[in-house]
Order: sequence, then structure tokens, then C-alpha cells
Amino acid sequence: MNGTNDRPEGAFIISLTAGLVIGTVGVIWLYTMSAGWFPGWMNWYDDFMHGIDGHLHFMDFSALGWASGYLGILSGIGVVLSAIMLHRRPTEHERWGAAVLVLSVLSIFGGMGGMGLGVLLGVLGGILAIVWSPRSHSEQVT
Repeated sequence: MNGTNDRPEGAFIISLTAGLVIGTVGVIWLYTMSAGWFPGWMNWYDDFMHGIDGHLHFMDFSALGWASGYLGILSGIGVVLSAIMLHRRPTEHERWGAAVLVLSVLSIFGGMGGMGLGVLLGVLGGILAIVWSPRSHSEQVT
């Protein structure tokens, strides 16, 4: 790069990190669901439902948990791909920054937005990508 500002490097690194965090938390979420830990720490819920004549006991939230994990993984992959496209096509920085921003916010519904850290990094990276502007040729020559 020779000291020039021809790519949004900061936005790329932050967005890539956000996607990796979001996707990793989605994988951990699915592992937790498959290992049976999730229902284990929710035993109070089962006891509570039996206590009120079990009329809500038929509800099974495991499908929602699985969907949340998969959505977290897909959101993470989308943020990573958007970050890569931001790096490859810096002239389209607004488009890919908006994609990072939207996918990061959607990740709140899947994998809890990378435990909050992923969504914060994704929003920051998306905003940095949107507002980034390359230096003009006259600014690069000193």
C-alpha cells in the first residue's frame, strides 16, 4: 500500500473479526444444543410449567434454539464474505459496509450477535466502511 489510503483496511479487519466472532458463537450455540446442556440448565422452566397444570408444557423451544444457532452461523459467514468483498472492491465500500451493518444487526436473533461483541464490532466496521473515502492523488503526494 505504500502508506496510501486506497483500501478501508480498518473497516475490513474489524468487520472480518465481527464475522468470525458471530459465526463462532453460532457454532458454540449449536454444540451446546447438541450436547444437551441447554435443556439441563432450563430445568426450572419444566418444573414451573408442571406447577400450573402443565397447560404450556407442550411447547418445545428446541427448534427455536437450533434455528438461532444456524442463523448465527449464516450471519457470521455473510459478514465475513461482505468484509472480503469490501477488501476486494473498495470502490463499492458503501454497499459492502451496509451489508456488514445489516447482517451484524440481524445476528442478534441468531447466536445472540456473537455475545454482543460481534454485533458491536460489525456495526463499527460497517459504519467505518460506509464513511471511508480514498485519498485523492494530490493528497497522496507529499
